[in-house]
Amino acid sequence: SPIALGRCPFDKAVAIYAGRFGKGDTDYIITEQDLGRMELSRGPGKDKAVVELRQLALLKLQDNGPKIIWQSEPFNSTNSPASGIAGTSWTWGDVDGGGLDELLLFTADSCRVLRLAGDSMISSSYGMSGAWVDAAAVCDPNNDSLPEVATIEFSRLDTTHTTRLLQVYRMTGTGLVACGPYSVGISPEKDAVVSMLGSVRLDDY
Repeated sequence: SPIALGRCPFDKAVAIYAGRFGKGDTDYIITEQDLGRMELSRGPGKDKAVVELRQLALLKLQDNGPKIIWQSEPFNSTNSPASGIAGTSWTWGDVDGGGLDELLLFTADSCRVLRLAGDSMISSSYGMSGAWVDAAAVCDPNNDSLPEVATIEFSRLDTTHTTRLLQVYRMTGTGLVACGPYSVGISPEKDAVVSMLGSVRLDDY
């Protein structure tokens, strides 16, 4: 991955990641910006939720500084199942095995896959019936050298909204297809957080 030194063009960038989104020797980075907070409700008498607003940007590293190639629309990054509000989570990686990284954005039961074409992004949208994605990571959990997407999802059967499910998908021509049934149910204790930390392979665990 490239090492970039310099001033970020965004004042409130909370994360910066490197990726190989284009052909050739050009380096790219993704930034996540913090746009503040907002209180949302689904209507009178409904629970309210304070959500975090974020925005993504893809930058091309050039000799005269980074060039903004693409910016997402501002989005809510906070899932609040008790209030019925779905947030957007994201990850990136070479999900189609083409040698270049794609950007994946998940909102409840839908996924947008964005690919760099020249200096613009093209988008494809896919449904994920029955899913409510909370976090995702591109990885190779079965060590077959083919990329999969692991997700942590809310359980629709859990009325307390505390259980998380682990699912693994593979990208096909029609979208993300589950590799099997949900494999793990995680019920965190109070004040505990379940999140994706990255890909790893465990032996004799």
